[in-house]
Order: sequence, then structure tokens, then C-alpha cells
Amino acid sequence: MIVRSLIWFVLLCCMSPGRGVAQAGAPPPADSAHALLVISSSPESAWVMLDTAIAGQTPCSLAVPAPARVHLRIQHPDIANWLTGTVDDTLAVHGGEIIRRAYTLETRTLVVSSPMGAEVFDGDSLLGSTPLVLQRERVSPTSELTLRLRGYERAAANPGMASRGVLRVPLRARMDPATQPDRALLTDSRPSPTRLYLTGGGAILAGAAAAYFKTKADNTNNDYLLTRDPALASKRNRFDTTSGVFLVVTQVSLGLFLAFLLSE
Repeated sequence: MIVRSLIWFVLLCCMSPGRGVAQAGAPPPADSAHALLVISSSPESAWVMLDTAIAGQTPCSLAVPAPARVHLRIQHPDIANWLTGTVDDTLAVHGGEIIRRAYTLETRTLVVSSPMGAEVFDGDSLLGSTPLVLQRERVSPTSELTLRLRGYERAAANPGMASRGVLRVPLRARMDPATQPDRALLTDSRPSPTRLYLTGGGAILAGAAAAYFKTKADNTNNDYLLTRDPALASKRNRFDTTSGVFLVVTQVSLGLFLAFLLSE
């Protein structure tokens, strides 16, 4: 998690403010050549990206050139947590108009048990086995979940008990000798250092590559604004795409790294 926080810090430092963006609290546009976006979120302090640049944190007001089509990405304030949600929205804006948008950012729930491999039920419905990621649309924060594992007593929990999206449920072994848990389940199955090194190292390298290509894209964009050379615009887009791919690889690697650690 510390590695991911450092990666996002580097990305935020490299990204320049978006074109035509007013900071939070800026006055409404004074002419018909701009539109005003008034953005709020639940929870507050979410990161707002306008096109490919950081524009501020909610609640905020952004003045953008119009007419145009703009792409918004709203990122949960707990940006280092891979379980938090992101909202993307594309808006067509026209000069002189004020557009208000309120976004709700969801948090997924990761259910982990000790030991792993417990079946998770919502009522009579089997949701899967731990470790299990639950989407908000599948269960509510007040849903009563039941965890079952051979040789262990049933345990009850609900997503509202999760800490930063992680719901940890310890299981207690049955004392009946006829139903003792399998020896294999009691074996200390610590994750292999090799897979931790691979996933952790991959996350660091992919994050560094994402930051590098984002910086290249920003520098190329500055050159394009000075020269309006179409070749520079194409090159900037390639750098942006490459940066996005490495960012996805970073998130996947961090997710696997966390899953391996939690399986200990």
C-alpha cells in the first residue's frame, strides 16, 4: 500500500492542470466562451480529473472552454486503496451554461477468513469462497453474511464491519474430535516469497513506467500547444495510452500482492 501511495504521489506531481480549468471557488465564467462545471461527491475530497489532468478535489467549480466535450474521472479520496471506486463521465458543454454533477463513489468489500477457503453465504445464496471481493450491487452494508468451513464453527458478519473495505472474519475450530478440521487446513501456508517479489516488483516497475510515460505525454502536449503539429498530438496520445496500460498493470499487480499477503 505504501508503494501504491508513492506511485500516485508521483503521478499527481507529474500531471499539469487541465486546459481552461478554474480552481475550486472560482467565479462563474464571464463570457459565452466558457462553461462552468460544479462538481460534488460522496464522500467529499474526491480527486477530479478533467480529460487527463488533475483539476482539484470535490467540491469544486471548473471553468472550461466551450463548446466542447470533456471527460471527467472522479477518484475516491482514499486513492491508495484498490477497493475504492472510480466514476467516469463525458459531458457536452456549451458557452455560458452551468452544469452541476453529484457523484457517489462506491467501495468494494474484500472478505477474508482465517483460515482461507470458507464459503460465503448471503441467506441461502452462495456468493463464493474467501478471499472474495463483493460489489456493492451484490450486497448492502447491512447484509448478514455467513461463513462456513468444514471443521470450523459458522461465523456471521456484515460488510458494514469492514475496515477500509476489508472484512476479516476469524473462524473457530470445532472441539468435537469426530469433526476435527483437516490437517491440510491447519498447515501454515505462508505465501511464497517469489510470488511476492514478482508482484511487488512488477507493481513498482509498472508504476514508474506509468509516471514516465505520463511525463512524456505532458511534455509532448506542451510542444503541441506551441506548434500545433498533428504528429505531436498523435505522439502525445500514444504516450497517454501507454501510461494508462502501465497504470492498469500496477493496479493488478498490487491487487495480487495484497491477496498473497492476506492469504498468509
